[in-house]
Amino acid sequence: MHATALLIAALSLTDVARMSRDEAAFGREVVATGVVTVATEWRTNSGVAADPENPNGRGVYFLGETQMLTSSRLEGSDRLKQGDVVEIRGRTACLSFAPGIKADVIRKIGETALPPPPRVRLADLGWGAMDNTRVTLSGVLVKSVIAPHRTGETESGTALLLNTSDGSFVARVPGEPEPWTHAVDAELEISGCAMSLFNLRAEFLGVRLEVGDASDIKVTKNAPSSLFDIPETKLSEILSYSPAPYDGHAKKVRGTVTFVASDEVFFMQDEQRGIKVECSGKHEAKVGDAVEVAGFPVSIGGFGELHGAVCRTVGRKRLPDPVDVKMAHYSLWPVGRVDGGLRDFGWCRVRFIARVISATPARGGFDLLLSDDDRTCTAFLHGELPDAFADAKEMMPLASITAVAEISLADSTPLARMPEVSGVHFDISGPKDIAFVSDPEWLSRRRKSLLSDLLTILSVAALALAAIVVARLVVSNRRRGRLEAVAAERKRMASDLHDSIEQNLTAARMLMRTSLRLSPETPQCVSEAVESAAEILDRAKAEIRETIFNLRSDDNFDKDAKTVFAEFAKRLSAHGLFRVRNMLRGIPQRIPAQLLTTILHLVEEAHTNAVKHGGARNFILVADPVPGGFTVRLLNDGEPFDAASAPGPESGHYGLVGMRERAKRAGVRIFWETRKRWNVFRIEVKT
Repeated sequence: MHATALLIAALSLTDVARMSRDEAAFGREVVATGVVTVATEWRTNSGVAADPENPNGRGVYFLGETQMLTSSRLEGSDRLKQGDVVEIRGRTACLSFAPGIKADVIRKIGETALPPPPRVRLADLGWGAMDNTRVTLSGVLVKSVIAPHRTGETESGTALLLNTSDGSFVARVPGEPEPWTHAVDAELEISGCAMSLFNLRAEFLGVRLEVGDASDIKVTKNAPSSLFDIPETKLSEILSYSPAPYDGHAKKVRGTVTFVASDEVFFMQDEQRGIKVECSGKHEAKVGDAVEVAGFPVSIGGFGELHGAVCRTVGRKRLPDPVDVKMAHYSLWPVGRVDGGLRDFGWCRVRFIARVISATPARGGFDLLLSDDDRTCTAFLHGELPDAFADAKEMMPLASITAVAEISLADSTPLARMPEVSGVHFDISGPKDIAFVSDPEWLSRRRKSLLSDLLTILSVAALALAAIVVARLVVSNRRRGRLEAVAAERKRMASDLHDSIEQNLTAARMLMRTSLRLSPETPQCVSEAVESAAEILDRAKAEIRETIFNLRSDDNFDKDAKTVFAEFAKRLSAHGLFRVRNMLRGIPQRIPAQLLTTILHLVEEAHTNAVKHGGARNFILVADPVPGGFTVRLLNDGEPFDAASAPGPESGHYGLVGMRERAKRAGVRIFWETRKRWNVFRIEVKT
């Protein structure tokens, strides 16, 4: 060892290593000298340090970063590496699973060569017995993946999963996973610092080996060129009892695919045994494929599975014949045979009769609830649900089902007893594996349902017919009443205007002009004054009618013009005379009140004339944009109308004349025309 200085620490690394987690949490000051046995590349200025006199003794984890921010200062070196002798200043801390040091200053004071760590078994590291201690473990490589890392940082090395006769462990090694992806099933010897895997409650889950340098990994037996080159094993021998422990290597099996659960998981079976396969990547296996699979046996929930597997199709094969079972068999599983053997239904194809209680759409298929002899279970049907089961909740049909059985075993079974079944789930490959079975109970339910449906249909039809009749009567009465009310109101207003105000104004105008004829000697200035007064009376008569219309329409002027037009059309439609179509385009949002009043008055006058003189009953209101403005058209299906030959003032008809005068005052143009079966009244408005 070459050291430039050795300081006496308030607490030595050995003292810190002997602390409990609770004692370390008090944050006692530390000035300790140690040799770095692992420098973690996934945290800044962090790693494990041990007593320089005993590098293979119990070490202490020191942390130079807090919440992803560097919290320590490194002196004498750009970065830490294995074999550095350092002086660590900081305070003790409880680092989740073991006592450690939160470092403030780390100063390199020398270097030393680390001795080879002792070889141990995975069982020696259980429950943190050798945490932060340098060890060498041997195992069979199962897979390599990018190690977990924090957001915003680069990848923090590679996590290797290895099998041993005592179980599995994870080794965190520097570098990319690529060199190890082709070493699956190789035997490795790895040196590093042992650490515990734990949950948020600091409960022990397993072991991780933290490796500081690639030179600490040795390949003691190369991987096969292909996992398919290893000897074949029968499915019944996967994880079967043997005096020799499992060697950790991959196993190759053959069988037929019975169900595909996902792109990475499927079930397979030979003539006697079934198994679940979880591939290391996506597979292309289909139900009925004869496959060759190589993977690592794992016991999950009391059943053997193949994980990290690779698969290749070697042909097609008839599916294994299903075993006829009843749900009651599973409560006694495994069921004894006459020859003394056991009937193992786990992951195997079975056939049974059950009632479908419900069917719920889920992830490309249907979740089914099944019942048999007062026992219930769940199933998943891949694909479409046959029509016979569409109303399963109401009809509860009986079905013959062929499926793969997934059995769950109770965790609390005493060691001296056979495992007890806690549940069973069935996976159905497709609609062809579930068939309807008619039975008296279903037929009775079906008859009741059909009778109920028939009564419901008749009741609804009767109610609908009655509603239609009543609605038509109401609409007819309302239409007739509104027509009569509108006609009566218009006649009353016309009568009032004609018999009172209009007659009086007309009489006054006639008297004025008659007086001029009776007095030929009237001075010119007087004649002109009287004529002007007569014209004023004419305008007053027109303004009175416009004032009445304004009083009825003022509540619309706080709305946009398109809404006013739509409500105007809807109001007339409510009378049963007007059909409204969404053909109002190009109307400005705001139109001056006087202009809007004029347009509505002209439309209503045209509407009244069409009803009164043309017998029209169907109308369409259309608005369209044109360059510099818009047009409003009122189409009706009344008797053909020719404005040029219509009666005028000479015969006592002032309607069209009044409409033209009103349009001229408002600055709009009006036209009457005929298009096919429609009479068209058009207003051109410049904006």
